[in-house]
Amino acid sequence: MKKLFALMILAGAFVPLSALAEPVPSIGAATESATQSDMATAAKLVIENKPQEAIDLLNKSINKSPNDKELFAARGRVYRNMQMPDEALRDFNKAISIDPDWFQGYKKRGEYFSFFSKYDEAMNDYAKCISLAPTYGEVYLSRAMLFAKKAKYKEALEDLNKAEQYNAENQRRVRILKAACTDLIEEQEAASTNHQ
Repeated sequence: MKKLFALMILAGAFVPLSALAEPVPSIGAATESATQSDMATAAKLVIENKPQEAIDLLNKSINKSPNDKELFAARGRVYRNMQMPDEALRDFNKAISIDPDWFQGYKKRGEYFSFFSKYDEAMNDYAKCISLAPTYGEVYLSRAMLFAKKAKYKEALEDLNKAEQYNAENQRRVRILKAACTDLIEEQEAASTNHQ
């Protein structure tokens, strides 16, 4: 297990705080520009270790655009990283309630659940995301990391293959994790053979 986590860190497998600045789907030119700008500024504030300032900025943005699911998800991530699980979950739930078919909302909430070791809930959200967007490579990568945490390396490898097939953003990370899972599967099989 230590080997897997070391390789996951090497691969950059954990969600960076700068991920707050993900591209925003089209929501109208003026609103989109303001949302992207505010989210980029919030991400910068988090990186500068000013999470409360990021929250304050996102609060103002949400007051201007109360139906912007991306803003709620971004604020949820900041709360998650501040170890404020109730506030984070409230925001992820709100983002999904704004658009129940927003597959990325389920992935983001799944990452929240995984972060707080609520693995069954995370698996449910990843499954919902996959049902809405079966070719979204990023969710397979997230679910693979969760399978790996549970020492289910074969399932993790299957999801990593799908992440690769569906062009998950960071293919280097996928390759490193695939190699780690392959090694761990071989170790499990060898240990199983030795115990027989």
